Amino acid sequence: LKRAGLHLCHGAVVLIGLLVTSLLVSVAVSLRLPFADAGQLAVVIVLLPLLWGMLAYHYLATSSKGKAVVTYTVLSAVSLLALIYLPGLK
Repeated sequence: LKRAGLHLCHGAVVLIGLLVTSLLVSVAVSLRLPFADAGQLAVVIVLLPLLWGMLAYHYLATSSKGKAVVTYTVLSAVSLLALIYLPGLK
């Protein structure tokens, strides 16, 4: 029963936490590119699943999952701050 709870937590991190992280990073990166709105959306569509897959692979492969979660949280916070406070958004 304890292992099932651990696996559920890992699944929640991968499916929810890393999806949010990859979404924030993808949008923050694409909004800084000198493309039209359609081009920026295309970058997000291509970048999001690639980044999500790489983050999920890293999380599941690493032995120090706590450090990985802290790193992803910091990455999400930096991306969110970039989206909120950096000028240039339409």
